[in-house]
Amino acid sequence: MEQQDRYIRFDWALQYLLRRKANFGVLKGFLAVLLDEARQKLIYYNMPKEERHAYDEYLSIIMIQNDVLDGAK
Repeated sequence: MEQQDRYIRFDWALQYLLRRKANFGVLKGFLAVLLDEARQKLIYYNMPKEERHAYDEYLSIIMIQNDVLDGAK
């Protein structure tokens, strides 16, 4: 079996989902997640450089706190 035969192409998967109306709910949820991620990235990249740096620092602090809490379990 060739390497490409083991993977499902994204465009094929969407075409397969769109063939049946019953799959529209799945597709709607999938697209909602993708579009929300894209929206969040646009918000992030449109921030001024200083604000983006402050946000990155904030996320770093949150991740460190989560690591400490996970280590305490």
